[in-house]
Amino acid sequence: MRRKRRSAVADISLGILILLAIFITSCQRSHTENKSHETPGRQEISDHDSIIHIYSFHFTRRCITCLQLEDTVRSILKTCYNGQVQKGLITFQDINLDKKEGKQLAEKLRVSGQALLIQQGRKITDLTTKGFLYIDTQPQKVHDLVKEAIDHHLEQSLTSR
Repeated sequence: MRRKRRSAVADISLGILILLAIFITSCQRSHTENKSHETPGRQEISDHDSIIHIYSFHFTRRCITCLQLEDTVRSILKTCYNGQVQKGLITFQDINLDKKEGKQLAEKLRVSGQALLIQQGRKITDLTTKGFLYIDTQPQKVHDLVKEAIDHHLEQSLTSR
């Protein structure tokens, strides 16, 4: 009896892990060989850009998780960085990958699927994996990760002036 119970628990655990892996990979950015999270040397992106751009890449058909992640980012910007947003120091854009303009920006930033990126000059913080992983179960963790990333970029813009 114990063996059957352990086997059933192991099967269920394995099934949950497989479903979680499928979910994460279906809603995440495809990673290229660019592991340093810096964009390649393209002329459109300045090394000294002090504006922090936050991009939420998605397709026309959006999953609930994608919408939750975007709502969390918008809430953080409104409550914690409203002054910087009003001054144009931080921008937020939701980018539809099914539209021509979205495809162009995605190509420039090497994005091929749903993604949450914070970009400043050549520096990019990719919060896609952790954002999608934790938004349902630990939304405060996502809040903290996004805020920490924005704060880091703000510090970088202050030290580069």
